[in-house]
Amino acid sequence: QTNAFQEVIFERGDTGDDVYVVSKGEVSVIERTENGENLLAKIQPGDMFGETSLMTEKPRNATARCSSRKGCEFQKLDKAKFLKIVSEIEQANEHLKSRKQGSFQRSEAKQ
Repeated sequence: QTNAFQEVIFERGDTGDDVYVVSKGEVSVIERTENGENLLAKIQPGDMFGETSLMTEKPRNATARCSSRKGCEFQKLDKAKFLKIVSEIEQANEHLKSRKQGSFQRSEAKQ
């Protein structure tokens, strides 16, 4: 998905059905107040945003908008895709931990 400079990606209070991963540009996460806007975070390429609302199933707690003059590009993942990726990462982590422990135990046995 692509957004132009200053284009809003989602507003505070919106339903949080998706997570976003920035591939190009920068996204500002802001809170609007009666005195203006507070910058809460700057999201860079490779970073993810929007996961809090997706996981808590509560409305968005801030507004996100493209803050790069050349626009923003990002991948949009629905809950099923996001949870699948998280599960695969957890499985890979467990596999690596068990291989590391096995390797450590084998090297101890050689001593």
